Amino acid sequence: MLFVDASTAAARHIEKALASMGCESGRVIRSDATSFLRREREAFDIIFLDPPYATEHLATDCRLIEDRGLLLPGGLIYLEGPADCAMPDLPIGWTLVRSKRAGEVGYHLVRRTAVVFGNPAGVID
Repeated sequence: MLFVDASTAAARHIEKALASMGCESGRVIRSDATSFLRREREAFDIIFLDPPYATEHLATDCRLIEDRGLLLPGGLIYLEGPADCAMPDLPIGWTLVRSKRAGEVGYHLVRRTAVVFGNPAGVID
């Protein structure tokens, strides 16, 4: 498990929660998601993406995830943002599984269903 959060306080809280549960495999990285995605090389089965509200980060981060092969084929990504903002255009091969809203929050579950030509295993160069 890997957690990425730009907030030092949130990262510390996650670290304490992992320690209290005895989770030795959990890691916490203090970084904003976009910077993390630009340098990450590992592909993931599940990604939770909840960028700061009222920003363009959701679309940027989805594009980075696809371009860098960070979501494995068949992998799921949970996207969250303001309910009044449109969901970003999904990369080719991503399929919307569910989309809902709760108050001012819009949340979406997406699956990477297709293998994108030229990147058959989600491998990063």
